[in-house]
Amino acid sequence: IVASDHGSGSKPPLGLSTSVPAAPPVVIQNVSVFHLERDADQSGRVGNTIDGNPDTAWQTDIYNNSTFAGLRHGLGLAFTLASSQALHQLSVTSPTVGWSAEVFVANGVPDPPTMAPWGTPVAAHQGIDGSTVFDLSGHRGTAILLWITNLGSTDQTTIQEVTAS
Repeated sequence: IVASDHGSGSKPPLGLSTSVPAAPPVVIQNVSVFHLERDADQSGRVGNTIDGNPDTAWQTDIYNNSTFAGLRHGLGLAFTLASSQALHQLSVTSPTVGWSAEVFVANGVPDPPTMAPWGTPVAAHQGIDGSTVFDLSGHRGTAILLWITNLGSTDQTTIQEVTAS
């Protein structure tokens, strides 16, 4: 049922809504640093990205340029979900200016780490100025990978909070 007032400024009748409810939040059971080369950056702080407190954060190491100084092809955060679900959005809170990332959805985090099981990205943003929301278009899976491809203007990316719905 759709209510319309044809621009009169009045509210729809009681019991009718003109807005679509937001998708319920997805339960993230675990998060880990997903890396292909070297040791994981700041792995002891990775839980800060799902603790519900934007005053805590995870950061990459500081590199000599925004593309990991040739030491990495990228770096990510792998989120394991409580169950397989249709995913609609990944919201990322960050103060970092100019960072870029891709998002992948799969049925599990590959061990040992490799990109092939993730398939192709379901979303990507470049030159992000701070926080962003990735549209996951209903892709189903039990794992989400936030794959950072550019660290931004300070050669380091900070992620404060990540939520999925």
